[in-house]
Amino acid sequence: MKLAVIIRTMLSCALLFAIAAPTVIGDPAAEENIANYFGLANRIKAQNPNALFVGTGDDLATSLLSSLFNGQHMIDAFNAGKLDVNTYGNHEFDMRPDQLAKMVEASDFQWVSANVTDKRTKD
Repeated sequence: MKLAVIIRTMLSCALLFAIAAPTVIGDPAAEENIANYFGLANRIKAQNPNALFVGTGDDLATSLLSSLFNGQHMIDAFNAGKLDVNTYGNHEFDMRPDQLAKMVEASDFQWVSANVTDKRTKD
């Protein structure tokens, strides 16, 4: 499985990166679908309890489903997949700032960034 190689290589750094999380649910029988991806990451994390499952951003507005669900479908998937932390990619800013704020609030995981500020609040 390609994803296993990616995750195990990153595990040496005590991090599990969501480098290529499938952005569609996919065929449940297929090897590379989002359920299998998160299942694999969580099995590896269970074997290495100090590991973090880290997203890399560009998740919320990258597909046709994003225009229908405004990113909520990805938040639901990442919440169910037990992501520990995510960051902002350029596609997170494709939506209105208020919608992005709603998605961050709906997340069970933390969002981090060192180079993003809200011009309105200076946060």
